[in-house]
Amino acid sequence: MRTRIRRASPMARASSQKTAGDGSEVLKLLGLEGGSAAAVPEIILLDVMLPSVNGYQVLQRMHEAPHTKNLPVILLTGYTELRDAFQKFKNV
Repeated sequence: MRTRIRRASPMARASSQKTAGDGSEVLKLLGLEGGSAAAVPEIILLDVMLPSVNGYQVLQRMHEAPHTKNLPVILLTGYTELRDAFQKFKNV
């Protein structure tokens, strides 16, 4: 699963998407690692089980930064047990 970051243009009602293959790439797209973000997205679909930096770690970094801490995020997971997903979330 790739993480999608969606950015909408308020004037034209058009939108664009950016995808990232791992957590480090998500952090770079958001300007949280290695530079600044081109634009803040309106919503993020974030996979929990990303390679390198997982979705929980990305979410934690987002909450530490003023420009990303209030972004809406939909977390996706392949965990079959809900308690497993929440346990991992508690440990971040």
